[in-house]
Amino acid sequence: MSRFLFITFILLLTWQNAKSQDDTEITVVSVEDFSSRVPLSNEADDGNFLKKSWNSVSGWVKNDVGNFVKNDIPGVCNDFSSWCKNDVWSWCREHDVADRLDVGLSLSSMGFGLEVKTPATRWADVRLGVDWLPGFKVPMHFSLSTYADGMPTGSFAHVQQLLYDMTGIELDENVFMNGRTHMLNFKFIVDVFPFQNNRHWHFSAGFFAGNSDIAKTKNKRGEKPTLVGLNIYNRGYEYFTNPDLDIFDVPLGGNNYMDPDLVEELQARFSSYGRMGIHVGDFKDGTPYVMEPAPDGTISAKAYVNHFKPYLGAGYSTDLDDSGKWHFAVDLGAVFWGGVPDVINRDWVTGRDVNFTKDLINVRGKVGTYVKVFKALPVYPMLSVRFSYSIW
Repeated sequence: MSRFLFITFILLLTWQNAKSQDDTEITVVSVEDFSSRVPLSNEADDGNFLKKSWNSVSGWVKNDVGNFVKNDIPGVCNDFSSWCKNDVWSWCREHDVADRLDVGLSLSSMGFGLEVKTPATRWADVRLGVDWLPGFKVPMHFSLSTYADGMPTGSFAHVQQLLYDMTGIELDENVFMNGRTHMLNFKFIVDVFPFQNNRHWHFSAGFFAGNSDIAKTKNKRGEKPTLVGLNIYNRGYEYFTNPDLDIFDVPLGGNNYMDPDLVEELQARFSSYGRMGIHVGDFKDGTPYVMEPAPDGTISAKAYVNHFKPYLGAGYSTDLDDSGKWHFAVDLGAVFWGGVPDVINRDWVTGRDVNFTKDLINVRGKVGTYVKVFKALPVYPMLSVRFSYSIW
């Protein structure tokens, strides 16, 4: 340890010992004078010095700091508690700020809710809570179709027989799917009461913050063989309609090759039947959008809104009993969730996302019905019924 650190440490200890004794005069010595009095060259002396210094510091911590923690901190805590209880609480009750706490349940278009409410001023209450809309299934289905150059060929029955002859897979003409909704949001809402002589009507402003993907649709498990078979057929279509295909070089395995006459027959059949998929709707330029399964044999789409959703509304509240403990309220408003929701499906042919609500028109079947509903909801209507109880 360097000479300077020893000198600094001793000066601190000297000051501490002098401070702890009453009427003790502190004498400040120079570094040279101190160095002449305390030799620092001997390692044994250094060790004894460190030991004594450590004992002095640990004694100070044990006695002075320990006594402070034991005797003074409880008093400080009691004083703070008394101040909160008397001064702060009295001020809150006088100004109607956080002088009441309500806990409640709600049922709304955002789902089931749990919330707490307390006054922020005489004019406003603050509500915090969570709303959860459980997932429920919405059945839907698509029909498979064949097409070539963007036009339907009406050859599904022929494709169905061809695939069965080649692989033993039986194609179903319809693909059944389940849609499922899901929303979980934290909410912060301020209720403003503009009429102090009639604290029933209020205006509300705040926000919801939660998940962005509010709905998802995916094929049922039993549809996997049909979707896998669809992918197998389309791979065969790509292979046999390739203009660079050598009809004398179609391997079957090992040194075996397919008969060229059979290759030409398959080329003709695939070209005539066309590619297969699900005609969901049309692009705005009139081109059909034909959806195909993902490489794993699944079809899915998701609906997205913003994570952060401002809210504006109005409502009416009243007491349910003479004691003023039980309360009832109804609210009507709008959740601004970012405009028309995006319903996104991955197009595995082009490698890009297709937005059902913004890219397509004439969306078919029940899916088209749900897309129309989403298009009609640039804002989400909010209707809420709340019951609460004042716990103080």
